[in-house]
Amino acid sequence: MLKSISKVICILLILSGVFAVAQVSAYYNDNEDSADNVFSAASLDFSVSSQADFAPDVTPIENATRTVNVQNDGTLDFIYNVSIENATGSLCVELGLKDDLTDTFSALNGFVSANTTFSNKPAWLFTSELISEESSLQNQTCDFDIVFNAWQTDFSLPGQGFFDQERIAGQINSGEWIFGPRFGDVVINELMWMGSYQKRRDEWIELRNMTDDPLDIGGWQLTKLVGRRGNFGEALMLEIPQGAIMPANGFYLISNFNQEDSKLAVEPDLVDEAVSLRNRNLRVKLYKGDWTDPANLIDQADDGDGRPLAGYVKWIFHFSMERNDVPGDGTLAENWHSCFDDSPEMLAYWDTPEGVPCCHGHILNRGTPGGPNLSDYDVEALTIYYQELEQELLAQGIEPDVIFEDEYYDEDESYLVMPETILDSHPEALTASTDAEFTFSSNKSDSVFQCQINNQGFAPCASPKAFVNLTDGVYTFKVYAVDSFGSYDSTPAEFSWEIETEDIMAVTFEVESMADLFADANQNSMSTDTTITEDEDSAEEPSGTADTDNSTTTDSVAMDDAATTTDSVITDSAATSTDSIDPMWLPEVTDDAATTTEIVVTDDTATTTEPVIELPLEQATSTEPLASSTDPIL
Repeated sequence: MLKSISKVICILLILSGVFAVAQVSAYYNDNEDSADNVFSAASLDFSVSSQADFAPDVTPIENATRTVNVQNDGTLDFIYNVSIENATGSLCVELGLKDDLTDTFSALNGFVSANTTFSNKPAWLFTSELISEESSLQNQTCDFDIVFNAWQTDFSLPGQGFFDQERIAGQINSGEWIFGPRFGDVVINELMWMGSYQKRRDEWIELRNMTDDPLDIGGWQLTKLVGRRGNFGEALMLEIPQGAIMPANGFYLISNFNQEDSKLAVEPDLVDEAVSLRNRNLRVKLYKGDWTDPANLIDQADDGDGRPLAGYVKWIFHFSMERNDVPGDGTLAENWHSCFDDSPEMLAYWDTPEGVPCCHGHILNRGTPGGPNLSDYDVEALTIYYQELEQELLAQGIEPDVIFEDEYYDEDESYLVMPETILDSHPEALTASTDAEFTFSSNKSDSVFQCQINNQGFAPCASPKAFVNLTDGVYTFKVYAVDSFGSYDSTPAEFSWEIETEDIMAVTFEVESMADLFADANQNSMSTDTTITEDEDSAEEPSGTADTDNSTTTDSVAMDDAATTTDSVITDSAATSTDSIDPMWLPEVTDDAATTTEIVVTDDTATTTEPVIELPLEQATSTEPLASSTDPIL
């Protein structure tokens, strides 16, 4: 029964499924492959690197540099620039920065480079400069970021398309510096080139410190123009003593006379009789050291051409040449004026008995030595006014001053004297010494010298001049003097000498005593035949003549209980003589012991008959003829 029911249910289910399907659809599928197709994605990516930071420490005279390299880590070329961000430190605002793309400095803060491409510029050289000299900036640090912004070359502005940014830390350190005065820090501020009334040598120079710091001017030098008629030169006037200090924004007065001996009412800082100012072709230069080094020049007053650029003198009035308050170029007239000021303040600078100006109430000398200049004008009308006033004062009996002719040129005319060179000492003309020393001098104490040997070129030298370890040969030494004006001796002093270390024959002989040698000598003369013989292998050599007329010299006399040794030089034995020999020529003998005498013979032409001594030349090694009497004396 149950089986029958199950079958009926299965049949009904099948029939219900068949009648439920209303429609059937069929589909077809197909695949096709395309070979050798590649898909890729482009990228913009880069990195920056640097081996070291900015170096060296930056100072007002030394810059710091840094190289940064850029690496393209992507596949695209790109446009990029460099900028500075996050700068911190007081030093930063005093720094300039430039790259090697434009090579133009701009402020580090806000720096932005020009745009460029990686393919055009893969590396950068940055240079930083310190634009201030303030001492407070020493040993300071500036920190900042160097930022590189890049974008696709297809776009004109950053941030469009692909872009990338990299940054690297930067640091600039300042060093230390101490600067000496530079050109213009001190100026020649005032010149009393005409002297004072009836005291023409009462000249002075005033210097002015243009800085806010005291300055040590010890060792500084002032020069003057010398010469005339187009033949001008520069010469040292004076040197400021060591330890001289100029106060900040202050003055330094250099005078020919002290206060007591001048018309000044102020005491000079330096009194030096070398102060010498010309009334025509005036030019004064100030150097911070050796004036022969142009780098030491600090300032110049006047151009040295004709009348001084300012200042007034005629018959009575003497007005100084003052620099303008803003000094400007000291070689230009526009930066100078004459001190026409007649204000009461002028009385403080000049002697006025009982405080009353002389000469009908007029101050004849005007200037502000050691103080600020009082006038800054130079009006032609004032010049005419004082010329007319002088005529009135002369008519009233005021004695005129006299300007001497030499005031228009030089008090010191030593530049007209040409230097001459004097050779004070030199070696013997013929010598065995391989060393030589020369001493020399000049007629002018300010001279320096140039020397040379054997035309090897002149070079600076000083006396004494020595040469050592010379070889055999003939040498010529030359020297000439050069004075402080640059004039030189056109005819150098010279000396030639010859060194021979092997060909000089030394003859040594021994006798029992000098008394036996000259047994027949009387008080004033000695007559004895002299014969000089060599050893058995040598021929007889000519004898020599020695007397006072022929300049025979005894170089040394050794006197002791042992043998006495004497070096003698026969200098001219060309003449045959039978005259007596002055005993003064003979070696001094103080002992009866054996006497050894060494004789250097320089002439083989001499013959003599007095005195005769037979001596073995045991030490003679040369059989060459002796030198003629015309050879130099050894």
